[in-house]
Amino acid sequence: IPAGPEPVIELGCGMGLASLATAFLLKEARAAGRTDLPQKVLATDIEPRALALVDENAGMAGISGCLETRRLDWSTPGAYTGKHRLILAADALYHPEAGSQLAEFIKAALVPDPASYAVVVDPYRWSARNFHYRAQEAGLRVRRRKVSVPFTNEAHLMEMPRSGPPTDGDVREDQALDVEVYELFPLT
Repeated sequence: IPAGPEPVIELGCGMGLASLATAFLLKEARAAGRTDLPQKVLATDIEPRALALVDENAGMAGISGCLETRRLDWSTPGAYTGKHRLILAADALYHPEAGSQLAEFIKAALVPDPASYAVVVDPYRWSARNFHYRAQEAGLRVRRRKVSVPFTNEAHLMEMPRSGPPTDGDVREDQALDVEVYELFPLT
């Protein structure tokens, strides 16, 4: 997590796994005496029910003080003026126009500093196939890599289909989910 006062932001947080994990890390870092890191994570989504679930989970995990939720539609240019040193988005590229919209939002919301960056993770959705080009067109430097991540459900490893979350019929033992990880940096 880059040092600085700006909160970490997760775009399209859904159930907020990345936000919750990051808030937990910030709480632990603060308890260890780190004062140079952000004070909170801002979990954003367009869906109010998702935000309510994230709030509830943060309360149960004891990290409410490190996490804030906010309704945000990142597809609307200029709707948000906040700046961040770390932006997270996972499985947010499921609409054909999402790549350009997300790249433009990230470009506008990143603090223009070499230490600032965004991490976008995608499970190889068809709609994300040109995201790295969209990010470059928006004026971001892109580093990408393929990562295999075990997708677990109790005792089974499952493979996530490209069209959405796993279903009972998709259980395949000893499989993993291949994802594309995009690291996006401002051109400074």
